[in-house]
Amino acid sequence: MGVLFALRSEHLMSLEPIANFCLSFGHVSAYLPVLLAGFFLWRPKAFGFALLLLLFTMIYNVELKYLFKVPLPPALSKEGYGLPSGHMHAAFVVWGWLFLQLKNWPIRVILSSMLGLLAFALLYKGFHYPIDILAAVGFGALTLLIFSLLAKALERQKPGMMGLLLLIPSTLLIFFLIPNPYPKIWLWQAYGALIGLTLGWLLNAMDATQTDWLTKFASFFMGFSGMVGLFYTFALLPFEKTYFFIGLQFAAMGFWIPLTPKLIRSCKKILLNGKQTKKITKY
Repeated sequence: MGVLFALRSEHLMSLEPIANFCLSFGHVSAYLPVLLAGFFLWRPKAFGFALLLLLFTMIYNVELKYLFKVPLPPALSKEGYGLPSGHMHAAFVVWGWLFLQLKNWPIRVILSSMLGLLAFALLYKGFHYPIDILAAVGFGALTLLIFSLLAKALERQKPGMMGLLLLIPSTLLIFFLIPNPYPKIWLWQAYGALIGLTLGWLLNAMDATQTDWLTKFASFFMGFSGMVGLFYTFALLPFEKTYFFIGLQFAAMGFWIPLTPKLIRSCKKILLNGKQTKKITKY
């Protein structure tokens, strides 16, 4: 705890706004726009795999916390376990995977800086012990190593096969290993999204190299707005918000992501065929 108190000393209290901002690097508000933009506009496989990693890590991080049972700092006045840090663990696998995939040094410097600033913010705010952060980095590095080997082995397969592979341990963790998973809503959100994204990607694999920029931007807009629409549509339905319902809600959102480019291309093809038919009719 000495490190935490040192970081929170009066001389560093002016860093509070900076620390609050840096915490966003480990939040879904930072992940989702970046991963969706990268998926629709740049490299679907690299950013899609990062999303799969995020969802899987959200699930198995809970099992690790129950395995080690290291309490959160008492100053938080909050029950639960903190080793490894869930925010640092998820951030390390997401930004770390993109670091490995994007051979661009300015981007790599930014990603590395984000991870370092997030670690500082978590310690500065007193949310975790240093060992929690170190454990998150260690397990994150191990995750990236195993995932990289699997990605190489499945290189010739559909990208959705990776999601199918991650679904097996995720299912075992939720239904057989994690003690009392039902109150943890984010587990069912992650599990549902993992199912939906995997099925959608298996059925609707896309090749970004054969897509023009107008189609890419249309896919991004339709994909993002469609996810928001599905989220609020399910929220407004007059059904009890059970864990099955929550899983179904996020499965629909996950399925929508790889489905969108296919819908856009189909609409574009219909419009082009319509224009050609009109030209033929004139002659």
